[in-house]
Amino acid sequence: MNLSAPFLQAELRFEAETHQYFWTGGEIPGCTRMIGELGLIGGREWMTEAAAERGSRIHLAVRYECEKRLEYETLSDEETPYLLSWIKFCAEHKVEPIMLEAPVAHPILLYGCITDFFGLVDGRQIIIDFKTMKSAPRRCKPWWKIQTRLQRMALIAAGIADEKCTTENMVLT
Repeated sequence: MNLSAPFLQAELRFEAETHQYFWTGGEIPGCTRMIGELGLIGGREWMTEAAAERGSRIHLAVRYECEKRLEYETLSDEETPYLLSWIKFCAEHKVEPIMLEAPVAHPILLYGCITDFFGLVDGRQIIIDFKTMKSAPRRCKPWWKIQTRLQRMALIAAGIADEKCTTENMVLT
């Protein structure tokens, strides 16, 4: 794994407030925006500002839990069950994070993405994209798979992940 790839340093900039990616001086599209512009993300009425904020807080809590610096008293009663889903998963598997909530750019196709989790689970490379939902859906939404495959392509092209790397959409409930 080449964690010193140039775009992981100063060349890639992610503006969280506007969800924009900038690389080598210009804006590049994000993978979720690209999927949306293709009309593959239907029914975005669920993505309220409150839901987006809750998801961001839970993603940050998972990151801090992985980094062993989570202050549990900062979690709300609403957020705690989501984090407990992740803690349960970690208790059942050997989890070794390498990158958490990290922006990545595909160096050839020129798009950006945020990788929620890239690391080893039970010794195997995996990209996990967290979905925070009040109840687990019966099945994965098709665009979720496209999103994680684009993340995988970017990590492989950048020399960070290898071809054996798998992807997973993990619903935290």
